[in-house]
Amino acid sequence: MSNSVRFACLLLALAWGAPANSFPLPKFLLLYEAAKKVQPGQIDAYTRADDFINTFAGAAITSYMTANAELRERKQPPLFCAPGSLPFLPKTAIEIIKNGADKVLAEEQKLFTAEAVLLFELQAMFPCE
Repeated sequence: MSNSVRFACLLLALAWGAPANSFPLPKFLLLYEAAKKVQPGQIDAYTRADDFINTFAGAAITSYMTANAELRERKQPPLFCAPGSLPFLPKTAIEIIKNGADKVLAEEQKLFTAEAVLLFELQAMFPCE
């Protein structure tokens, strides 16, 4: 994540704080690690973490894709410009968030939300020209 993007995120986080319904990045990473421990056929806390993180990631990526479609319909610039044929699955969104989190300094992670990291990474991966 570039320094300018990091600085902008920090300013926004400090100025307004995270929305009440956002998903703090440290909690996402904690669930991400728990979800990796799922054993096939086993139902436990790890399975619930996996279910939750997949549901969250699926909802987040669907929300951004829906927002992009609505912006295009209104003839406004999209949030990011991914190829239309590219399927975004929850697992893809999870990996994008995890990869983005790895770029954020550990002490700054508490200032980010998982959905913000997803959007920033999508914008970096698929810039609009």
